[in-house]
Amino acid sequence: MENNEMVASFKDAIARYAAPTPLAEQDQNMEVYEELEPQWVDVPFKRPMKLLWDWGTLLQSATARVKDSRLAIVGLVTSWACEMSSITVESLFQTLGFEHVWSSHYAMTTLQRNAISEPARTFAHKAIQKDGRVYRIVCATFKGTTTVNDAITDVKSVGDGFFGAGKNCAEALEAYVQGIEGATDTNTILLITGHSLGAAVANVVGRLTGNIAEDNMRFVYTYASPNYECGEDAESGYVFPNFRTFTNVADAVPTVPPAFPKDWH
Repeated sequence: MENNEMVASFKDAIARYAAPTPLAEQDQNMEVYEELEPQWVDVPFKRPMKLLWDWGTLLQSATARVKDSRLAIVGLVTSWACEMSSITVESLFQTLGFEHVWSSHYAMTTLQRNAISEPARTFAHKAIQKDGRVYRIVCATFKGTTTVNDAITDVKSVGDGFFGAGKNCAEALEAYVQGIEGATDTNTILLITGHSLGAAVANVVGRLTGNIAEDNMRFVYTYASPNYECGEDAESGYVFPNFRTFTNVADAVPTVPPAFPKDWH
């Protein structure tokens, strides 16, 4: 088999493997927000820690444009768990109360990763009812660079500012949300997280999912994000209300690639 035929074959196989199946009976465990109370939950991190989890952090008035420390912690923990393994991040989502957890691209060979240049990712969903209205809360986290395969994805994606990888991941997230019965762009809340490679892709995904959720219902919390291509946003100077990127001034990763500076961010 010729090399290009082999790559095409891998792409077809991966597409079949990666496509999320429609969610069934997704509302059977729907909870009413007014009956819930914030809970301390044990979550994995570099050291075990307790997190005060409250769905209200995502049901609040997003137009306030306030950096939420609770979401910052959730974003950091989910990003870390994603880099550990699919089992770790799936367990974390279940601990937080999410359902319909779906992972993809974690166990790929180098050749497969070369064929698609996309990071591993995990999606999860929870239906919450508040004041008689149903909200579809969806969390998506993207894996950072921890393996040789991840480094390959970095190298192949950096040339276009991670836009190609982000576009493909945004399409995967859209397919996942479309499988949620009753989900619309007015009742879907997205929490998108990632570190390093995963952070750059998460930022691109956040910008390409306006057809899934309105601007003020997309929360993007990323860590040590490289520069990335954001298309018309950079030219217009538009600032999304709930996008937060955290960086360490001593870290060189957020300064590359130089062709896509984040001085507008």
